Amino acid sequence: DKRGKGFIMKKIIYVIAILIICFTNLVSANDSKIEYFIAKNLYSKKDYVKSYFLFNKLVEENNPYDNVVQKAKIYMSLIQYNSGKLQAARLDLKNFIKLYGGSKYMDHACYLYSAITYKSQKSIVEKIFPISRYKKDQTLTKKSLNFLKKVKNKKYQKKIDSEIKILNREIKKHDIYVAEYYLKKRDYIAALNRVNTEEEFDLSDKYAYRKLYILLRCCNELHLTEIAEKILANIEKL
Repeated sequence: DKRGKGFIMKKIIYVIAILIICFTNLVSANDSKIEYFIAKNLYSKKDYVKSYFLFNKLVEENNPYDNVVQKAKIYMSLIQYNSGKLQAARLDLKNFIKLYGGSKYMDHACYLYSAITYKSQKSIVEKIFPISRYKKDQTLTKKSLNFLKKVKNKKYQKKIDSEIKILNREIKKHDIYVAEYYLKKRDYIAALNRVNTEEEFDLSDKYAYRKLYILLRCCNELHLTEIAEKILANIEKL
């Protein structure tokens, strides 16, 4: 009857509509992948202008949580970095980390953020009058270290651990530099606050003896005999 035929026709139209939507999404997904590989190829050739344009197009035209979009955003940050726009690259990565908490590309984003944060410390003045990194404020170095510690990648873990050691060493060098400054000013409490009295000594470290001198001198001036004796007892065990 007419009702039965009408019902069947509605079903057929419904199925056709679903197939069209699925086919359109499939074509769109394939187009996105093709555009991504073209943009990636342009990036590898250092054609940053065209590459950035294509990556940005992918970001604007696709779901923000698509893998292709997430990868495109990381490449856009790299392009900003390679173009000398360090602050823009840092901001893009910071936004990425906030938006994509569980992303499988989070390690990559944190590593890049750490590296760019570390390198963005150099001001225009320092390019003309270079100074040692350890003599500078270490706020950005500490930020860089915190993000680097978040990276858990078995393939590159040795490299990451090595870089963590470098950053830790730089922060310690800075603390010793500042402690020596306070020592000259006879501000012994401020000097003592800059060095860790509980940390174990590594006598193979060339800065260990400078740290030991600061500690013992401060303890002597402040009459902190017990702390001085504890430090010397720990050294005797080495």
